[in-house]
Amino acid sequence: MKARIKFRKNGVMKFIGHLDIMRYFQKAIRRAEIPIAFTSGYSPHMIMSFAAPLGVGVTSSGEYFDMELTDDSLSSKEMEDRLNATMAEGMKVISVRQIPDGKASAC
Repeated sequence: MKARIKFRKNGVMKFIGHLDIMRYFQKAIRRAEIPIAFTSGYSPHMIMSFAAPLGVGVTSSGEYFDMELTDDSLSSKEMEDRLNATMAEGMKVISVRQIPDGKASAC
């Protein structure tokens, strides 16, 4: 199952670049204990895909990324609350939508 996360980036976090945002969410997901899937092989990494990168110094209230989950036992609201509990000032998860397999391109 996949989850589509909508987040807001503003305040001092607007000066963080795209690659650092990706690392930031990887750490936040670990801290929130979200059951994310990893690639197989010698150097596994989280299966995540971000939308188009936002420029440095630009704020946004509608950025998206998808992540693949290994377990669908967490509700969308619980994932949102767990992630927001680990976020720094200037970053906030607005919504989490769980997407069944095979439906990711249709949503």
